[in-house]
Amino acid sequence: MSQWLMKRLLLESRGKLTREYQYASNMRVAEYSCGAEVMISYQTPVAGKDYMGWFETDRKFSSTTSRQIVKYLSNERKGNEKSRVETQSWIENLHYKQSQSIMD
Repeated sequence: MSQWLMKRLLLESRGKLTREYQYASNMRVAEYSCGAEVMISYQTPVAGKDYMGWFETDRKFSSTTSRQIVKYLSNERKGNEKSRVETQSWIENLHYKQSQSIMD
């Protein structure tokens, strides 16, 4: 296993949900102790930030969710930071695994 992948798995498995707040109408942001955050549109995690930078889903949802992703990323990224595209299942795994760790 590559060192990059080992680091990523280690950081993703360590975080616990520390705070979740309303970002805008039908938008919430979940923050984790590992420094990651995930933006949730309605009930679906679709974008966020981890130690590698900003990310967004590869899946197309409604035009409202697409606008929310653009709003969140354009408000939060600094300068000319780019976001990478991750699979929807990767974002869901990150969010649900971290959120459930608060029960541990």
